Amino acid sequence: MSAPVVWLASYPRSGNTFLRTVLYQCFGIRSASVYRDDLGKQAGIEALTGHIEPTAQGRIEFGDQPVCPIKTHALPPDDRPAIYIVRDGRDAVVSLYHFWNERLALSDIVEGPDYFGSWADHLTAWEPQKRPNTLLLRYEDLVGSLGASIDRIADHLGLEPRSRTLPSRAELAALDGRWIKPAGADKAELDGPALQRFWEVNGDVMREFGYW
Repeated sequence: MSAPVVWLASYPRSGNTFLRTVLYQCFGIRSASVYRDDLGKQAGIEALTGHIEPTAQGRIEFGDQPVCPIKTHALPPDDRPAIYIVRDGRDAVVSLYHFWNERLALSDIVEGPDYFGSWADHLTAWEPQKRPNTLLLRYEDLVGSLGASIDRIADHLGLEPRSRTLPSRAELAALDGRWIKPAGADKAELDGPALQRFWEVNGDVMREFGYW
């Protein structure tokens, strides 16, 4: 790859697929993933995000793009440039619980699976506020202030946006319904002992990032 790799990093269920959608729909930039069959071979969602699946030999063919974005939920593998997207940890944990079809107990997700740790572990490892060449985006801003987020992405990547609009949330969700949920989905909240333990595990970092 001659163009620079840019990590699209996040704790799972924090808006990575939505970010990939913005990159493709608003900048014409396709992206890949460190995970094979990342989007479940769903043609609609792959087309929406401009997903590039690796070849059988593991190569990712980005063509002549000026940047090569690659999604990851892993801890930082190197010091390459990145866009890190953060979402309120309570929402991310609950969304991940539903995304995994409740196969893993909510309490286990709060504690943090071994392969990416807790919500706070992930943010602490990436340090998006301090890491060089890293743009920190909030999922809440990406959804609520798309135009301002597009400007920040454009500045970070040195690109000119081609569009400033996306299909509606209902249209996006209709293509899949799993990676991009319809508005109002997964509104269950942490409560009781699970919520208490969430704050014990993640409280300091939640407050650092302004989530109360």
